[in-house]
Amino acid sequence: NGIERNQGPYKLKGANNELFIVVLSGTEKVYIDGVLIKRGQEFDYVIDYNTAEITFTPKQLITKDSRIVVEFEYSDKNYSRSTFFVGNELESKKIKIKFNIYSEQDSKNQPLQQELTPQKKTLLRNIGNNLDNALYPNVDSVGFDENEVLYKIVDTTVNSILYDSVYVYSTNPDSAKFRLGFSFVGQGKGNYVQINSTANGKVFKWIAPDSNGVRHGSYEPVELLVTPKMQQLYTLGFDYLISKRTKTGFEIAMSNNDLNLFSPLDDKNNQGLAVKYYFENTTPLSKKTENTWSITSSANYEFKNNFFKPIERYRSSEFERDWNVTNNIVNEYEHLSGIRFLFANKKNNLINYQFNSFLKGTDYNAYMNSLNTAFNKKNFYLTYDGSLLNSDAVQLTTQFFKQKGSIIKKMKFISAGIRGEQEHNCFNKPHSDTLQQNSFSFHQYEGFLQNADSAKNKFMVNYKHRNDYAPELSKLRKSTVADEAGAMLDLIKNENNQLRINFTYRNLEIADTDLTKQKNDYSILGRLEYNAKFLKGVFNSGTYYEIGSGLEVKKEFYYVKVVTGQGVYSWTDYNGNKIPELNEFEIAAFADQANYIKVYVPTDKYVKSNSNQFNEVFNINPYVVYNNAKGFKKFISRLSNQTIYHVDHKTTIDDILEAYNPFNNEIADSNLLTLNSSFRNIFYFNRNSSKYGIELGYQENNGKTLLVNGFDSRSLITRNVKLRWNIIREIALNAGYSEGNKNNRSEYLTSRDYAINFFETENILSFQPNTFFRISLNYTYAEKKNTMGLKEYSINRKLGTEIRYNIKSSGSFLLRVNYINISYSNDNNNTPVAFE
Repeated sequence: NGIERNQGPYKLKGANNELFIVVLSGTEKVYIDGVLIKRGQEFDYVIDYNTAEITFTPKQLITKDSRIVVEFEYSDKNYSRSTFFVGNELESKKIKIKFNIYSEQDSKNQPLQQELTPQKKTLLRNIGNNLDNALYPNVDSVGFDENEVLYKIVDTTVNSILYDSVYVYSTNPDSAKFRLGFSFVGQGKGNYVQINSTANGKVFKWIAPDSNGVRHGSYEPVELLVTPKMQQLYTLGFDYLISKRTKTGFEIAMSNNDLNLFSPLDDKNNQGLAVKYYFENTTPLSKKTENTWSITSSANYEFKNNFFKPIERYRSSEFERDWNVTNNIVNEYEHLSGIRFLFANKKNNLINYQFNSFLKGTDYNAYMNSLNTAFNKKNFYLTYDGSLLNSDAVQLTTQFFKQKGSIIKKMKFISAGIRGEQEHNCFNKPHSDTLQQNSFSFHQYEGFLQNADSAKNKFMVNYKHRNDYAPELSKLRKSTVADEAGAMLDLIKNENNQLRINFTYRNLEIADTDLTKQKNDYSILGRLEYNAKFLKGVFNSGTYYEIGSGLEVKKEFYYVKVVTGQGVYSWTDYNGNKIPELNEFEIAAFADQANYIKVYVPTDKYVKSNSNQFNEVFNINPYVVYNNAKGFKKFISRLSNQTIYHVDHKTTIDDILEAYNPFNNEIADSNLLTLNSSFRNIFYFNRNSSKYGIELGYQENNGKTLLVNGFDSRSLITRNVKLRWNIIREIALNAGYSEGNKNNRSEYLTSRDYAINFFETENILSFQPNTFFRISLNYTYAEKKNTMGLKEYSINRKLGTEIRYNIKSSGSFLLRVNYINISYSNDNNNTPVAFE
């Protein structure tokens, strides 16, 4: 129970023995189309480490054509583990020698997250390296516990077949005596499915196989046992400078990767070997001019056997795609070799040709020719990258041609250019001209105009056109057409007025409905930021507006018991069945009741949405200018106002103007996916005075969350006035009055629905003759009335005193006494409405 924290990441053991593995902060790498992007709200993406959810900002348009790769590290410590590393380099003028030793191993006799019985150890000894076979029944006979999801065992007959061990969710203390842990085993491979339930945890239901014995579930009450592992890597390499223009080097690596320390089986597959060698020579073509061309010739070779296991990935994120390797999971011998000829001068003009071959096992061989060029003359910049791949395998032959290039003209203040990109990838079975379904082709062209990178105020506009082609028999035919327009504007030179705008619109049209399941669609991304100061800071404004189209994930949640006082929620057994259910948790009123936390778990279910975020902070403060003025200006300096408005809409509305209007408050519930909005306005009079002051406030909060079971929405409106008055130096009065209404709606827990009107008045009279002693009297009166259902109401009265005495540098004494009287109209005070 509870949370185990280990330097940031944590593991959470839930009500059904789920283990959540949380990504270590800051270790992920995200690539889009092979390019590493940056994390941060002002850059390309943000990440929620609790749910491992990545959200892209308006700087990144994500479409069906985007290639997204996420690399991350995580902690899954199932055994006590030790790690050892040593590395060193020895270097002279011509030679550099380097070696590394890395070893990481689990202690198989010290499991942490699982209990290994002799039966489980026997299973692990017999499976060798076949880790998918480490499945063990996860059924435990326990005593009844209302804090767990438990099951009873029954017999049932379906299609004249007797099933004598079927587990059914139960809350009956006499029969609910089995704790089950379910694992996803694949659709059609299990007998259980997850169902919606008010139980505080995941609930699974048995589904009978059909008359042919075909299963229809995807879960089974089994656990995948984690084997203790060992991974070691030894590397030795050297670089040798043969002459001023010639160098060579090699590196050899040996790995030892034992996937199951319990089993001696398959140990012959543990050791792996890899070798890398290179040779490079640079020769100037002429000695006459300072900007002469030179030629760099190089050769390289890489080898790894089928058992080599590196600590981390050492090839690019697009390596498999570049070589059309579709079965990279299979470990086989690999030979990667190549030669390169680079012609370059000191003005960054270059021509680079490469020939590479890649052999994988005995079934795959591929050859790639690549050409890269870059020229600049009279402020014209030309670049080109192209490659042609031909590969042969036992069951597949491919030809992959891709190229991209650009021409840019840089003028005094602006640059104009065009870019183009093309890919043509054909997959065929040997001796057949019929294209496989993973064949594709696209052509993309872009024109753009932007000012110099060194300018403080920046702008850019661009337009893209893309045609995609899909296979039909032996040809590629046009399937979709996309047009995209974008603009960017940064006006940040003036410190008092700064404006940033970024906008992208993309329209997708289907050219042939027989070639794709896609539908006509559009994508919009936009962001506006504006910060301004007027009249020497009397008026301050900060505006943020963001729009976008994307997907919204459905979530499920439950409550996990933690150490008392470390949680947020308390449990009240409203129905008296002694079983914690989702509709029985409230935000704790007192610390000693706060012993549950709420855990959201994302699912694989998504809904297409249009979203907008708007945030405005506007302050009026004449005091910064008129604080020393007299007469009417002095009166004006006593007035100030603060307005804050925030809204975050996600809807299914197709109408763009309606979907992206942040002030649209009349969205139908059927179109609203999520909503978080707040509005607060506070008007101050004499805010900076120590004698007296008045505040008039209005606040409105609304929220709606999309869950697997349905929607959960809430709203709160409050109007208040506050008065503070230092009657004399020793006596002060604080008086306040507030009124409003609070609403809660639940699509699946109707017992939590209510609409409460309330008002409250609070008065505090304080006497403080010196800095050491203070005594205060307070009186609070409040009424709450529910306008739904039984129309119940409550009256709250509180009368109290507080005495504080401070002894300088020694200590303090505090005494607080309150008399509280609550009257409630309904005899049944064990409901969510009564709690509120």
